[in-house]
Amino acid sequence: MTPAQLKEVVIESLSKLCENDYLLIESSVKEECINHKFAQYIEYITKQSLPHIDVDVDVEYNKYEHDPKKMMGQTPIRPDIIVHKRQSGNSNNYLAIEAKKEYSSKHDKEKIEHLVLSENFNYSLGCLVSYQPDREYLIIQFLVPSSNDWEKLKYRKQPFEIL
Repeated sequence: MTPAQLKEVVIESLSKLCENDYLLIESSVKEECINHKFAQYIEYITKQSLPHIDVDVDVEYNKYEHDPKKMMGQTPIRPDIIVHKRQSGNSNNYLAIEAKKEYSSKHDKEKIEHLVLSENFNYSLGCLVSYQPDREYLIIQFLVPSSNDWEKLKYRKQPFEIL
């Protein structure tokens, strides 16, 4: 899966989330509830648009092969959502997402940077999502290893469109 394909999966999944489950974003539910539904859309869209690629979509997955995922300094990490092939080392790590109700923290950004830029994990694309329940828009940020730069996008939630 290319970073461009993965970006499309994220954007289409967020579009479906806003279209079908807008109340989850706007209500006081925990972000894990929203992330679970977001992950379901990612899995569905990935399997529909890229049926030849066998992937797993997991929420709060904390393993690297048989050991816990860790950042430099041995701090355990648990990305909110990942698209990967379980037990495949770092050869089939596609997408790592941190998705928050409000703005992403510096730690969230560092976590995604480590998962994407570290040879230990080697994710093809990193993503930060800020659902922004009190705003008419959400924020998506993408990190592609080749550019080593963050791309920031704003989307109106209803109707779902880029701002």
